[in-house]
Amino acid sequence: MKIFSHQEKLAAHIATGAFAAFGKNMPLTHLNDI
Repeated sequence: MKIFSHQEKLAAHIATGAFAAFGKNMPLTHLNDI
């Protein structure tokens, strides 16, 4: 199991927020594949 650095956690958080924002305008089913 990889241990993520602080920067990697921050990048993942931003990416999740971006997916959530886009997800409001499209089905969320595809996000379950990530």
